[in-house]
Amino acid sequence: MLHYEKPSEGEFHILLPASKSVSNRVIVLQSLAGGNFADLQNLSEAADTQVLIKAITQFNNGDKELNIGHAGTAMRFLTAYLALKRFEGVLTGSERMLERPIGPLIEVLQNLGFDLDAGIGGFPPVTFRGIRESGANSVSIAGNISSQFITALMLIAPYLPNGLKINLTTALTSRPYVLQTAQVMERFGVVASVNEQEITIPKGTYKPQQLTIEPDWSAFGYVASCILLTNLYCEIPYLQPSTLQGDFGIVPFFQQLGLEVEFLENSSKLTKKPNFILPRELEIDFTEMPDQAQTLVVLCAALGVGLKANGLHTLRHKETDRIVALQNELAKFNISFSENAQGTFELEGKIEPWQGTISLETYEDHRMAMAFAPLAAFGSLDFDEPSVVKKSFPHFWTELNKLGYRYI
Repeated sequence: MLHYEKPSEGEFHILLPASKSVSNRVIVLQSLAGGNFADLQNLSEAADTQVLIKAITQFNNGDKELNIGHAGTAMRFLTAYLALKRFEGVLTGSERMLERPIGPLIEVLQNLGFDLDAGIGGFPPVTFRGIRESGANSVSIAGNISSQFITALMLIAPYLPNGLKINLTTALTSRPYVLQTAQVMERFGVVASVNEQEITIPKGTYKPQQLTIEPDWSAFGYVASCILLTNLYCEIPYLQPSTLQGDFGIVPFFQQLGLEVEFLENSSKLTKKPNFILPRELEIDFTEMPDQAQTLVVLCAALGVGLKANGLHTLRHKETDRIVALQNELAKFNISFSENAQGTFELEGKIEPWQGTISLETYEDHRMAMAFAPLAAFGSLDFDEPSVVKKSFPHFWTELNKLGYRYI
């Protein structure tokens, strides 16, 4: 059970995990470069990242079946990586992972000459036959599906015989994640060209790097929500404005909800603006930061701020159907989150303090647990699987404990 006890005054230093998205990209690039993982400092301790390292190590040891559990990023990146590496074997995952489509990536890799297949309907497991025949050096893929499909192709592109040109048949979704990939690739010595219609990567090789991974801006919102709901303050070491992480774009919306963010020399200080008047409604397009949707939807419900949310189409294909999950769990607080005829989701209602304990489901989704956790400032909560946070923020409950959130 999670409940809140206001802590005594003191210095509240909250440590965010290292960026999972940056970590996962540099792991693949360091491996392709023939470098040492030990030269990558402050790698994410998240399950996704650790699973990716383990799978690459098992591949290097000759294992023929690799199981990545719930790690969607690992599934996408490894599918392209293992095809390039002439893997002969099977890449599989958890029951939920076997329900997450990978067909579009498989089709493109087949067009590139790789011999691999997904399961029935284009879902994992993926079977690799270790063969590559001559294939295209220009492929087409929709830009509005998972950016991880596109990133997976970009990461291996320099090692194809003629590089790769990726034609985008629709507008690019989650553009910051694709730009992040290009920026990290450049750090390893390969310059990719990204525009609205196409991505071009020349033939080349990566050079091993020594890097320190920056904190994860996707985790910022959970701590910021706690500050707004408890009227406390905190300092987050090492957190600075980011050019690599698209989720840095969430800061202005938190500022509109009363958060003061002060960037210090080697940290950031979060406080609640005094006597701040909340807006009646926000309108947010989450297309370029979909992982922030659950956080801000729940926070707006807690503050009684109406929300019109667009760009949520990828949420149905994450660890769970995040739209349905949000609707189900918000209903327990008498909050409506519904889609109108124009495809915009509208939030109505205000969460009020409650007596007793409200039980919440996580749907095996780390972001569901972390987005709803700040609500314990209003009353006790119980999560069916609190350990799910280890996927991206293993020390989440320990850090929230510093702010008075006690899990017993």
